[in-house]
Amino acid sequence: MEKVLYLVRHGQTLFNVQHKIQGWCDSPLTDLGIEQAKRVKNYFDSHDICFDHAYSSTSERCCDTIQIITDMPYLKVRMNVLIHHILIMISLNSLLVNHKQKYSKEWLIL
Repeated sequence: MEKVLYLVRHGQTLFNVQHKIQGWCDSPLTDLGIEQAKRVKNYFDSHDICFDHAYSSTSERCCDTIQIITDMPYLKVRMNVLIHHILIMISLNSLLVNHKQKYSKEWLIL
């Protein structure tokens, strides 16, 4: 039997709107973030995708997102510090690439 792994990022949060990097901090989903999670649920439902297991980080934004996507019980998993830092670096790289024009002659201080 073929197994498929689905990775879903949490919906938009208040810090996303404010262009803040969340890191270990948490902020609530916005109305758009809730709508994004509902769209993911609708996608899975419309494609008859069922899950054997569901996992979420312990952050509220992730738990809120997974609770919208599925009614099944899920396991909260604490993120390894190394993985967390890797994800922050990916986010920072994305931020710099997306704002290259704007900050091309300035230093971005974080």
